[in-house]
Amino acid sequence: MMNLGSIIATSTIKGFETIYGIRPGNELIQLQKTKKEFTGDITLVVFPLLKISKQGPEKTGEAIGAYLCENVNEVTGYNVIKGFLNLTISDAFYIDYLNEAMKTTGYGMVAQPADPPVYMVEYSSPNTNKPLHLGHIRNNLLGYALSEILKANGRKVIKTNIVNDRGIHICKSMLAWQKWGNGETPSNTIITYRKKGDHLVGDYYVMFENEYKKQVKQLMNEGQIEEEALRNAPLIREAQELLIRWEKGDPEVYQLWQTMNQWVYEGFEMTYQRLGVDFDKIYYESDTYVVGKETVLEGVKKKIFIREPDGSVWSDLTGDGLDKKILLRSDGTSVYMTQDIGTAQLRQNDYAPDKMIYVVGNEQEYHFRVLALILDKLGFEWAKDLYHLSYGMVGLPDGKMKSREGTVVDADDLLDEMTDTAREMSKELGKLEGLNNDEKEDIFRIIGLGALKYFILKVDPVKNMTFDPKESIDFNGNTGPFIQYTHARIRSVFRKAGEMGIKEAGRSNNSISLNEKEKTLLKLVYEYPAVVKDAGSQYNPALLANYAFELAKEYNQFYHDYPILRDENQLRRDFRLMMSDMTGRIIKSAMGLLGIDVPDRM
Repeated sequence: MMNLGSIIATSTIKGFETIYGIRPGNELIQLQKTKKEFTGDITLVVFPLLKISKQGPEKTGEAIGAYLCENVNEVTGYNVIKGFLNLTISDAFYIDYLNEAMKTTGYGMVAQPADPPVYMVEYSSPNTNKPLHLGHIRNNLLGYALSEILKANGRKVIKTNIVNDRGIHICKSMLAWQKWGNGETPSNTIITYRKKGDHLVGDYYVMFENEYKKQVKQLMNEGQIEEEALRNAPLIREAQELLIRWEKGDPEVYQLWQTMNQWVYEGFEMTYQRLGVDFDKIYYESDTYVVGKETVLEGVKKKIFIREPDGSVWSDLTGDGLDKKILLRSDGTSVYMTQDIGTAQLRQNDYAPDKMIYVVGNEQEYHFRVLALILDKLGFEWAKDLYHLSYGMVGLPDGKMKSREGTVVDADDLLDEMTDTAREMSKELGKLEGLNNDEKEDIFRIIGLGALKYFILKVDPVKNMTFDPKESIDFNGNTGPFIQYTHARIRSVFRKAGEMGIKEAGRSNNSISLNEKEKTLLKLVYEYPAVVKDAGSQYNPALLANYAFELAKEYNQFYHDYPILRDENQLRRDFRLMMSDMTGRIIKSAMGLLGIDVPDRM
């Protein structure tokens, strides 16, 4: 594929050598997109080159602009604005590029080399005491999209999940079920929504918390301070005893734990399938904490960690500007850090990844700083290759949805609401006439899920965000359905072309003169590989999402302003068909990397 940046950079270096007798280094050639308010397609930043030219920015820019215009076929004009040389690129370059792009399989993707770098991406990381919720949705969508984008950049990607299936949280659900369950299971429950095992177990966790709060309040009324009451409430003491029995391998406790976790796993899998996310490898804290605990105890022997008089084990990081971190409680039970130490080791043993990316909320930034530092102190060289992709909180506007418990929005509830909202809005717009009910329901699902995914992924991961279900399905805004509809519109053009007996030409004539909209679209086609690359290098799917919207928006403006099939000039008609086809391909490719389907009809 022709690379405009390389052409301009190489020619600029040669021009400087010709004009000033000095060859500038490659690092001095800085190219960027021309700002919309200026005329031009690509801009050379002149300032770094002034030390060589010994002239002002305007005079230097004029000299190089004139040289490039005279000696480079692709450059047809230029202007200098202060220290910026704005170059106009020929229409022929972009048309020839389109011809090449149309012949390229997997346009925008990097072929995986024979020995690709291995990237492991961890996402989801649920607890087995409750269903997946809105926060998990953002986590899963970010992790899956990033994985696909990294694959498109030639990485070998291992998508992984760590299930927090042990600890005090699951013991709370287990204890509540023992006390109040009366043998209830996902298969014999009466209430519809509780047929999913994750919801069933989550309900018992809520029961525990409600009763626990009552006990704490009672103890405080009897004179205990809150800290004492939280520690002394009978329910929490029973749950802690259950955890100790589990870690000692008590058969009865272990059997109940296996049973209830299996209910949750089956519920999780149903939600993952609805979301369209998957994993190559699932780790379980009940396995990894054992490895972590052994490593911590070995660290005590080597005096890397400190054992306190009460038996607890700590890592003193005060010399590194952090604080002391507990690794084992006084009763010998493990904490999250212990599990993460073991998980990291098992992953290295299994896959030896070149990069380990943790997709985890920003409230855990300190945790991952500590984890990397502890692993480094343990002598693991790969600790430097851990990366925490920190993302912000996601919430809903007040009154938009009522969660089952009044505080957390279940993922299943949100997915149901998205399909319902898509159904309502699609019926209002009347865009699905001629389809049978099954086809319509499939489209509603695709639109609803696409709206959810796009609305979340278009936001920079580091930012907090508010998800508005209604706004996300607006067919006229920066939304997934708008982009999906653009793809469907393009496919409709080709169905009409078939009905008219018009076949797409294999190649477009580069003598055509482009209008502003056509050139803007072709410039966006040219930019796609760079956007995929940037989204991967910056671990930011939002770059790709917003590019897809910009491409769809520009195409729709072109579609409204200019004829395609009715154009009397056959060369121009063939070109516009090719440009439409390429635009549709890129939309499908970009949305696919985000995990979003684009239907052919809407």
